[in-house]
Amino acid sequence: MSLRNKFGILAVAALFAVTGCSDDIDQLVDPGGDGNLNSAEQAALINALNTSGVLAGTPVAAFSSFAVGILDEVGTMSASRSRAIDEAIESGIRLAVSKAAAASYEGAVGVQVGWDLQGDVGWFIGVLGWNGLNVQTATVSELVAAYGYDFGNTNQPPASTSGTIGEDPYVAGMYWDGSTTYYGTSGDATMSGSNFTGSNDCSQTGITCSYSTGTMNGNFNFVGSDMAEGGSTYTQPLVNFSSLPAVKMMISDAG
Repeated sequence: MSLRNKFGILAVAALFAVTGCSDDIDQLVDPGGDGNLNSAEQAALINALNTSGVLAGTPVAAFSSFAVGILDEVGTMSASRSRAIDEAIESGIRLAVSKAAAASYEGAVGVQVGWDLQGDVGWFIGVLGWNGLNVQTATVSELVAAYGYDFGNTNQPPASTSGTIGEDPYVAGMYWDGSTTYYGTSGDATMSGSNFTGSNDCSQTGITCSYSTGTMNGNFNFVGSDMAEGGSTYTQPLVNFSSLPAVKMMISDAG
């Protein structure tokens, strides 16, 4: 089965499963700090995360709606940056540094998925951050994602994992600035630990599904390219996430 087909099956399973727990979905904490999101704001965020360029064709797109819909709150991610960049931003020279370092993301979530579907087993671990949620247009101004996955060995996501972006085919980093997607060509991604508690059923006809909520810790950094000949690059400095709200979902064929 091709990689696209594997993730296509997972996308269908994840979106199907979320309908089974729609009654359990709580409102999110507003990434901008204005309180809980209402249903319109929640729908706008979910739409934005699933239609923005950085997510198209990636496994993150299959799971972001589920994670955002389930979590009681979202977190933030912050990156290290130089004093020169700080001073430039303070001086209003935003465009001059925007492709050099996005220093923080006002909203972020983590997700882990394990699956045993149609004879195929595997796992996925990822984090997603965003800025500039616009409810009226159901868009965000920028997105970042880092994730890793494995096929054919086990359906249990590891307690911790790390990999090299650009060398390990199963580790990736991506950044989207609202129009252009930059794919990681070098860098590192680490999940140093996670903690999940409880178990909630989200099974549907033909699919056995359960999820738990918790947190993830780790970091990532990468240099990305727009993949055009002679094109531009983007440098994402080290981003740390600690106690990042996260969802762990287990999916299998109904037995």
